Amino acid sequence: MPPASQAAVLRVPQTFDLRPSARSAESATTLLGYPDELMIDWGAIPQGSKVQIYWPQASSADVVRLAMALYATEPPRAVDLNTVECTVTSRVTFVPIPFGTVPKFAGLFTVDLPPGDIAAGQQFDIIVRRVATRRASQTAPVANQPAPRVQALVTARASASRGWRYIVGTFQITIPVQSSDQLLLPAARTLSIMKWRLQQTPVANRWYPVLKRYVSYLIERVRILGLDPGKIDPSPIGFPLPVTLSSGDDTVEHTGKVCEVLFDCFGDFEGFVLETCSESRRFKTRESGIANLVLRACRDRLLLSIFVERGPAQKICKLAVRC
Repeated sequence: MPPASQAAVLRVPQTFDLRPSARSAESATTLLGYPDELMIDWGAIPQGSKVQIYWPQASSADVVRLAMALYATEPPRAVDLNTVECTVTSRVTFVPIPFGTVPKFAGLFTVDLPPGDIAAGQQFDIIVRRVATRRASQTAPVANQPAPRVQALVTARASASRGWRYIVGTFQITIPVQSSDQLLLPAARTLSIMKWRLQQTPVANRWYPVLKRYVSYLIERVRILGLDPGKIDPSPIGFPLPVTLSSGDDTVEHTGKVCEVLFDCFGDFEGFVLETCSESRRFKTRESGIANLVLRACRDRLLLSIFVERGPAQKICKLAVRC
């Protein structure tokens, strides 16, 4: 598989939602003014993996600027106006969450695994934690009412320690490494669902650019895995991969959508054409019950599974409407 193809298959996108960091009167380099951070625990993910964080409502320049002011390590790289990229070189990476004027950021966290360092059967777990500053609501009380001079010293010390860092939320990304055959069906179904989600999302919605980028990744993955993504229709329940599989007996299953209903010169029903992602297959039959079903399936774009006998006759044994 060429490098470009490998990159598409080894790319793992994950959507996530979070609030921007809250601004304060303090400097961003002090504890009380410190922005919130993503603390990313890479686990056993291979060194050299690349991760992109896409926040359409935030500026990548702001993220890089904060990282340069706060960390001694190499800051993330700005890929475009709203995307930063990190390379995995250690067990944990910190990424500052920028300040913002919107209530929430819609985000896309995309992992690109390096080719050659992984094998089917492996699993990688990435844990992403949000770290924030906790601010005490009032100065700690002082017992026994010390002398004013001591009271002033204790108050100053208490005021200086009114903030501390703690974890406020977390999510995990689990990446099971599978073969191309195992990836194909989930990728096709996910593409169908995400196409439908994108259609239902207004362009002005904060999630629209995230979903659009997510769908573009899925389209490339499905294409590399061997299907034409243009033939996978949007559906809220997913579009099962049209396959030709043994059903466990002497029949073969073909799954797809009816694209033509055939009649002879006298107007009598004589068969239909089932279109899958990879081919169009013609079935001959004169059963009136099948005629009614395939006419409705053609009109309503229903997904059908046709079970036929093995051998050249291809006699239809059973039909199933997928929902």
